[in-house]
Amino acid sequence: MLRKQVVILGGGFAGLRATREAARGLARLALADRYDVALVERNIYHTFTPLLHELATTLEDSTAYAALRSIVSLPLAELVPPRVRLVAAEVTGVHLPTRTVRLRGEEIHFDYLIFALGSEPSFFGTPGAARNALTLKSAEDALRIRDAVVALTVSLRTRRPA
Repeated sequence: MLRKQVVILGGGFAGLRATREAARGLARLALADRYDVALVERNIYHTFTPLLHELATTLEDSTAYAALRSIVSLPLAELVPPRVRLVAAEVTGVHLPTRTVRLRGEEIHFDYLIFALGSEPSFFGTPGAARNALTLKSAEDALRIRDAVVALTVSLRTRRPA
């Protein structure tokens, strides 16, 4: 008997929840031997976005970059159930007629597909906003904000009164 393939796209909060619920549900119904579950995420880590503000407001010299990043970046391998296959790849397309997800360099067949790819910031058509805004969706964004605040602080400290 061929095993059915459940593929979940995205390793954010929704993707992790779907992965855990699928694995738990299949085990509870004694169907785990009939299904394979795969989580596809381009990063090998989950970004814990509720703590990004902590990273953005930590003083530059208070800790090393790696320590700062570990505050919000959790290894996906430690978060997914043991029987779930973790695929670290970027999704480039989905072909519904053949029931395949295209990744860079390979394709994955699915019987069931869950989209949990997250979101992108919206600038509501404001000219220049995308180029000039400091978004807060990733560890890199948080560090960019922190660096901008530190640079501004240094600039204000060194500015002489007119």
